[in-house]
Amino acid sequence: MLTALDRPVDVTARTTLPGHVTCSAVIVDRQGGVLHIRHRATGLMFTPGGHIEPEDRTLLAAALREVAEEARIPPGSLCLTRQTLGSPGGLIQTYLGEERRAGTRGTYAGPGRSYEDDLADPAFSDVTERRFPVTRVWTPEDVVGYPRTASFARPALFAGRHHEFEAEALALLKAYAQGRVLTEDAEFTVLLARRPEGAA
Repeated sequence: MLTALDRPVDVTARTTLPGHVTCSAVIVDRQGGVLHIRHRATGLMFTPGGHIEPEDRTLLAAALREVAEEARIPPGSLCLTRQTLGSPGGLIQTYLGEERRAGTRGTYAGPGRSYEDDLADPAFSDVTERRFPVTRVWTPEDVVGYPRTASFARPALFAGRHHEFEAEALALLKAYAQGRVLTEDAEFTVLLARRPEGAA
């Protein structure tokens, strides 16, 4: 495999010989049974899988597509094992790139200076800080729906591949949840300040 990856060719292309990379999925039901499909050409039984297509952004995407095509099992009905998990945040970067999107176009560069620096300006006085711990509970479906409302992962950015992204994200999140909800422990920091009396 490492030798093949060092070659100046596409190791996933069907035309790459004497061999090339394909992708398969092992589907295990709750009773421990493993799904096999009879190969039309050889008559042998194999797990679902096949060639990687140009539109497959990741090996996981290729595996989920093959399962849907060959076994008619949609990605949202599957739960990945923890050994195969990637990062949901990394999944967004796979589709949209490393830079975080913001607004209707462009990327998010972050503020020029921190809020703490702004409030340290002589125009403000009596700066105080309050921290509010918050615990929120999400289902995998809730988490997948949330980016639709945010500019950094709105559907229009995915160039017609948003449904594919959501299916892959839902499979990842269900694997993390393991049949339960996802708990988010966060802390909001509120900075309070006032201008001196008489200041404009």
